[in-house]
Amino acid sequence: METWITNSDPYGKMLEGKKILITGGTGTLGKAVLTRARRNSWGAEFVIFSRDETKQSILRQKFPEHQYVLGDITRYNDLKRAMRGVDIVMHFAAYKQVPSAQNNIAATIETNIYGSQQVVEAAIDMGVSQVVTTSTDKACLDWHARVLLADGTSKPIGELVKERYDGEVVTIDPNTGEQKLGRVVGWYKNKLDGRKRYRLTYRRAYLHVGKLSGTIVTEDHLILTTKGWIPAGSLTDNHFIITNEPEPNFKQYGLLVGTLLGDSSLTQSRRSRLTIGHSERQRQWLETKTAALRGFTFSEIKTRSKKGKNNFCKSSSRAYATLGNLREAFYSDKAKIVPKHLLEKYFSPYLMAAWFMDDGCISHNNGGNSRPSARLATHGFTEEEVIWLCEFLTNRGFECNYLLVKVAGKYYPELRFTVEGTQSLFNFIRPGILPEMSNKIDYIDYDPTFWDLGTAERYIDTPILNEYKAPSRDVYCIDVEDTHTFVSGSVVVHNCSPENAYGVGKKMVEYVFQDANKYGATSFHITRYGNVLASNQSVAVLWEHQAKVGGPITITDRRMTRFFLSIDEAINQVLMSLQTEPGVILVPKAPSILMIDFAKEFAQDLAIVDIGLRPGEKIHEGMVSEAESFYTEDKGNFYLIHPPTSSFRNESAPFSYTSDKPSRFLSAKELLEMLDTTHALYGV
Repeated sequence: METWITNSDPYGKMLEGKKILITGGTGTLGKAVLTRARRNSWGAEFVIFSRDETKQSILRQKFPEHQYVLGDITRYNDLKRAMRGVDIVMHFAAYKQVPSAQNNIAATIETNIYGSQQVVEAAIDMGVSQVVTTSTDKACLDWHARVLLADGTSKPIGELVKERYDGEVVTIDPNTGEQKLGRVVGWYKNKLDGRKRYRLTYRRAYLHVGKLSGTIVTEDHLILTTKGWIPAGSLTDNHFIITNEPEPNFKQYGLLVGTLLGDSSLTQSRRSRLTIGHSERQRQWLETKTAALRGFTFSEIKTRSKKGKNNFCKSSSRAYATLGNLREAFYSDKAKIVPKHLLEKYFSPYLMAAWFMDDGCISHNNGGNSRPSARLATHGFTEEEVIWLCEFLTNRGFECNYLLVKVAGKYYPELRFTVEGTQSLFNFIRPGILPEMSNKIDYIDYDPTFWDLGTAERYIDTPILNEYKAPSRDVYCIDVEDTHTFVSGSVVVHNCSPENAYGVGKKMVEYVFQDANKYGATSFHITRYGNVLASNQSVAVLWEHQAKVGGPITITDRRMTRFFLSIDEAINQVLMSLQTEPGVILVPKAPSILMIDFAKEFAQDLAIVDIGLRPGEKIHEGMVSEAESFYTEDKGNFYLIHPPTSSFRNESAPFSYTSDKPSRFLSAKELLEMLDTTHALYGV
């Protein structure tokens, strides 16, 4: 163990004359930095930033020479005020206890992720030179969970991990909801370790062999919802998950409703399929429709002959939820009906233009010398429904009447617009009438941008969660570049390498800091390590207390291993990180210990009680995953994990660095000696 107890501390020189802000500065690591800086005469000025007034007051009495600022890292203005004149930021503020983080998801996300983003933005805006943060170790899917690939097919995630698939998959930008393709850059295989698995689906998912489609995830896996990322096991009926299925925007809904009022149809099944058919001369209109429904997936145009005419049709795919809802609105006992609520909600020029081009025509009385009048062939609806349509359109300024027309010996209801109603209608829809439809309108004034309706949004639905109990020891995941999301069973899931809310949050902070190096002159640095001996969250502190009160000593699992660093070594990692390339994650080859051996030293003659794994806890910690090993550089006593986008590749990959297979195991005696030294140097 490196211990710096004189002014020969090699890091003191690099910090001399610097002004350093420590977020979460009243914590164990912050206090230790101040202690070492004074003992070894660093010659640096510190700003202690935290939201705990009492802890600041106590620390001020011990270190009155430094500046103290009350504030919250989630408030940009607090950070901006604290960063005036600051050269370096040591970002230590975070919720760190796994059970607390797991039981307070919203607060953990707000502080650990959003707060870190505020630190980044304030540092860039205030011209801070360097920012360093600490991170942690490496949730997953069942082997059979299917991932949607770029070509529209899907494969079990276990196969993708096994073959190290590095092609593209469908991914969703969590900020914009935009669907795009992303390259797979990481593969994970983790132990289930007692975690529950759930089959996750949603109310409107399509039926597959009698079951609603979906995915199988561990309870701690993050799922994209309207409230942000939520662990699967915490989803309730009050959440709404964001799916990969398209939902039309307002304009696209208008086009769809207008089209279905016309000749188009929806097949009857939970896998509803929209069929749009037009004659040869209306091919342009067919292509315009499908192009306007951007975000949906249509099959290629198929040509078929029917009674001597060529018909063209296209069919949508993966829109089962939206089309299922539309089918319920448009069909009753297999007969098409007028969905009154949809007309009232989505009435627009797009609805009327689509309806008229599909089912409308124009007529002239008196040999074509009179002003034209428009008609809509509403032959598929009942007389009562057409009466309602007539009143609905007239009330919106398109005066019309209905009458019964005789076709092939049968009478059908039809809408006839008055001359004035026709002109109002044409003024309303004329920019959307294609030139090939010149026979339907008095003159063409087509605007090609009319049918640029934007892109479909993501369909949102209520989650359905059922525990999945098939036997399994291993679970799997992938890492997708840029958005760090992928689609499984139409559910949008996050890259799942971390195994608890704290780990997820800290992994997201790594992404935030790596991304921040793209902007401005501020450099952002990261170090990742395990447990710090004698810190407020260290189990050693708990066991010391339990031993003093006569036990028992509690342990979650006798197989558990953990990495440990002394406080001095943790400080060294932070300072070393400032000397590494921005965005590269510094990982020490820390030793680990079998926790039951450590517990026995505290227990002596006291009882040791197994309490079982708490939510989010793991048997072993992982500092470098197999996926990361492909771009991890071995530097002897430590690893450097380069960003996946860098050119560095490790030919020795894959490998992993986990607490059950460390560089060396510590004995309980060694760890107790480290603890005694830490007490002597830092009083903790």
